Amino acid sequence: MRAFALIAALLVTAASHASFDLMLLGDNSTAGSERVIRYDPVNRVQLGSFGQGFLNAAVADVAVDGATGRAFVLQVNGGVRVFNYNTGDFIDGFTLSGSYGAIAFDSTSNRITFGQGGGNGITPGKVYDANTLSLAADLTGTFMATAPLRRPGTSWYASYGIDLAVANHIAYRHSITGGAPLSSTTITSFASSSSPREAIFTADNRLMGVLPGGGGIQLWSIGTDASGFVGSHTTTTVPATFANNLDIANGHGNLAYILNGSSVLSYHTGLNQVMGTQTLASSTYQGMAVVVAPEPGTMLALAGGVLALLRKRRKVKP
Repeated sequence: MRAFALIAALLVTAASHASFDLMLLGDNSTAGSERVIRYDPVNRVQLGSFGQGFLNAAVADVAVDGATGRAFVLQVNGGVRVFNYNTGDFIDGFTLSGSYGAIAFDSTSNRITFGQGGGNGITPGKVYDANTLSLAADLTGTFMATAPLRRPGTSWYASYGIDLAVANHIAYRHSITGGAPLSSTTITSFASSSSPREAIFTADNRLMGVLPGGGGIQLWSIGTDASGFVGSHTTTTVPATFANNLDIANGHGNLAYILNGSSVLSYHTGLNQVMGTQTLASSTYQGMAVVVAPEPGTMLALAGGVLALLRKRRKVKP
């Protein structure tokens, strides 16, 4: 009974504060048993997993639709699997043509976007309809490391990539209807080996990207308005040993999470500083998405995870 009382308290507390973040992490620690971990980065506990038996390759990235409870899981072989992240039920899937390692979802347009995910090469971005899971548009003419992200309050999308001809890192502005970029701005000049990873729009609508460099992890940001990019970029260096799974995702408010190796850094995008660091169970996690202030269905799933933890602790209690 006390366990159920704790669950009820968890639900009430989460509903009243509405600041809980549910993190989804691709777990590639066991080949042939890839899965997606549910993780509470606030209380630092794992809350179950899903995807085993339905994923047939390593996870590259994850995106979420909080309104419908869907998780879009991109694999390194181009397969995309759609799950209910509350229940773990498999919903649908399709296969991309080409090499893609980054995925994002936009609820306003109901579109899934794909980018190359890091490294070098020329891979056009793709846009899929999230309901029909069919190709809606090709974004041509650029190397897009990140999956294009819609700028809040507008109909244009931004991505981050490399102009291989001059080894500059570029932010691009796209129309979601496809075609070549509408405009671009040079972020800075880096060696091509310092590959762009992921990007987010911060709470104050700056486009912020993450990449290795400067003796650690570099985060750059540039302002935007309804028409495009504004001003020049700024760069902050976070001391850390770069890992290939480097990723960034929004939490609630000014909070962002940076995944790097087995570490998750809590980063305040307004203050531009790390607020805390936690260590995960594995350094093999790849791809990260965050459900902010989850809906009641998610809270029930989280409560179920807490109950499972309590039962496990009872079994091992001397």
